[in-house]
Formats: sequence, structure tokens, C-alpha cells
Amino acid sequence: MAKKQAESKERNPEEQDFLNKLGAHITKLRTDKGISLGKLAISTFIDKPKLVRLEQGRIKPSIFHLRKISTGLGLATLEDF
Repeated sequence: MAKKQAESKERNPEEQDFLNKLGAHITKLRTDKGISLGKLAISTFIDKPKLVRLEQGRIKPSIFHLRKISTGLGLATLEDF
């Protein structure tokens, strides 16, 4: 229940726009490299439902999760993200 409330918490439009763009960017990087959500979940140790919510812009990822995702996508550094 707490997770649902945290996800549905209203965000300001600028923040939501950023999260939507970040999610779309992660999706594009992942699909361009031919990596499935399942494979990314396994390589990053982030569960698939969380990755789905992140790609949909529904949650705010921590810098730690972004680092794990960039590594899972084969990017050398977060700057390549």
C-alpha cells in the first residue's frame, strides 16, 4: 500500500516530465542494444516490475540504481548515460 501511495503521489509537472524523459531514454538505450527487461533485471539485480515502473516514469530511481542500470546496459560511466 505504501508503494502505491508513493508512486501516485502528485509531482510537479517539471519533475514528472524529467522522469518520463529519463524512462524513455533508458528504454531506448535498452532496446537499441537488444536487451530485454528480463535480461536487464538479472544483470542489475533490480526486479523487473521496478524497471518497468522506472521506464514508465512512475518512480524516482536512486543514483545507485542508475549506476547499476548504466553498467547493465554496457555503458562505461554514468556520463555515457
